[in-house]
Parts: sequence; structure tokens; C-alpha cells
Amino acid sequence: MKSTDVYKGALTRAQAHPSVIEALGSPIKEGFLLSGSTNVNGASGEANLSIPISGPNGKGTIYV
Repeated sequence: MKSTDVYKGALTRAQAHPSVIEALGSPIKEGFLLSGSTNVNGASGEANLSIPISGPNGKGTIYV
């Protein structure tokens, strides 16, 4: 799932979001225990992901 556009986009947005940077510090790194699923059918699809992230000041989870 880490290779999906949804995962990469969510992580990139979180790493650049001022509120996330303020709360967790920088750099923001991805965790290992990703959970959820993606279903892509042509140009449409759906995702249900929980992506753990952390920074020098704490931890969080991205929900997609």
C-alpha cells in the first residue's frame, strides 16, 4: 500500500502542512504499521488507510 498514490499523497501533504509540523516537529517520518485498504477501478476508487507518522515532538495518525 505504501506504493499507492493515495498513500504517497497523504504523507506528502502531512509533511508539508503547517499544523502538522507545528504539532509534531520536523522532519515528519512515516511509521511501519500501516493498516487499511485501497480499491482502484480505472480512474476512480476508494481508500481507507491509517498511516502512523512521527516527528521530534510526538506521534500522530493520518486517516484517509
